[in-house]
Amino acid sequence: QAVEPETTSFKAEDGIWKFKSYDAKSKEVNDENLKEGKIQFVGTWIFSPYVTSLNAIPTIDAEDQTLTVGDAFDPANGVTATDTEDGNLTEKVEVLENKVPTDENGNTTEAGSYTVTYKVTDSKGASSTKTITVVVNQKME
Repeated sequence: QAVEPETTSFKAEDGIWKFKSYDAKSKEVNDENLKEGKIQFVGTWIFSPYVTSLNAIPTIDAEDQTLTVGDAFDPANGVTATDTEDGNLTEKVEVLENKVPTDENGNTTEAGSYTVTYKVTDSKGASSTKTITVVVNQKME
């Protein structure tokens, strides 16, 4: 008669193993078992993986802008980012591309329609990008 194992569950890194039952037809008898007076049975264990949530993609909040030639332009101004798991990621927002022409003081220099592309990555590697349009109008005289 098979004796239930002392431990019927085992916590692994990614889930739990639980003992279900022995397979009575799988008993194994060999010379070594007979010397010890034991018969080995094969048991069935069921693995239940831990439930993990999917990594949410962070979001960037940035709006299109309309400026006038000579206005100050800071591509990071007014841009925020959040993530379900990490919360506020505004400090991690990168400007991937800024096509708005500015002088050394950060003031716009040419009228036109330009794009700025941002990227943010969360602590688990999920990332998102967002592109806004910045329209620079001629200065009214």
